[in-house]
Amino acid sequence: GYQRGNLEQGMYAPQPGYSAGPPPYANDLDLVPRRDRHRQRIARNLALALLLVAAIGVAGWNVRDRFFANPPAQNIAQLAPTADPGVPVANPAASTPSGAGEAPTQAPLVNSLLATSTPTPDDAAPSREISSRETEPAAPPPTAPDPGEADEEPAGEPAPADLASLLPDATDLPVEGLALSDSGVRPLATVLGSFGTDPAVQAEAEAFLEQWGWTENAYSDFAGDPSTLALDATSVITVSIHGFADQGSASEALTYFSNVVISGQGFDEVQADPIGDEIRLLRGVGEDGTTNVAAYIVDGPLLYRIGGSSPAGDPTGPVLQLADQLISGG
Repeated sequence: GYQRGNLEQGMYAPQPGYSAGPPPYANDLDLVPRRDRHRQRIARNLALALLLVAAIGVAGWNVRDRFFANPPAQNIAQLAPTADPGVPVANPAASTPSGAGEAPTQAPLVNSLLATSTPTPDDAAPSREISSRETEPAAPPPTAPDPGEADEEPAGEPAPADLASLLPDATDLPVEGLALSDSGVRPLATVLGSFGTDPAVQAEAEAFLEQWGWTENAYSDFAGDPSTLALDATSVITVSIHGFADQGSASEALTYFSNVVISGQGFDEVQADPIGDEIRLLRGVGEDGTTNVAAYIVDGPLLYRIGGSSPAGDPTGPVLQLADQLISGG
């Protein structure tokens, strides 16, 4: 019996390196049911996905704050778009430091971000306000009008309609003893008759007056009683004003009118101090020894003719004095 028992033990003896007893219990075996393990795996994946989304959101917010909300100075230069070739720009040599390279152009990705990104209301409002202040020009301060500008008559302005209001009265004359003998407004036919009775001459004068924009002729004549005046006193003063389109036309009329007096009445031209814009002083002596003076003066679009007569004196002084008073305010 002993030999048989040893034989059975030898048949079931473990191989070298193995224990004769049962294998030990594995404590690390997963005893959680399969359904619970599936739920744990889903929860773990959701947690990882939430962490990934949060990390992407934080990174995107940092990129927005860095490049769009408050970009640094160096990034502003890099993100600036290239200049429009149709818009003039400053000289690069004057604005770029020596040795500096060309400003880099925008990358395609940055251009796409700038084109699609929409600023928040808090960021957009200051930008619109700054742009409005920079693009709207400041209104110039009001300037006071020059007092001299109101008194100046613009070149080319037509003559005043009421020439009679520019005529003097007897109290304005530089001599005493004269009174108003005639005054009024002459029609065109009367003015043409002063050039003579020749129809050809009158037709020529009418054509010139129409060309120069003649408007009307106002006049006043003053005379004194010869029995109460001295022989060398000025006994007659006449004032006649013609209106024209502009100063140039009045100047041409001065030459034409005065030439008729020189050629038709035998007057001579004498020197005179400047009065108004242009002056031409004529003098002639009649057969009875009376000295006659006529001063033609241009003042803007107006042509003045101021005349004087004296039986034995020289009326030049009173004529020029009245002319200076009427035109220059002297």
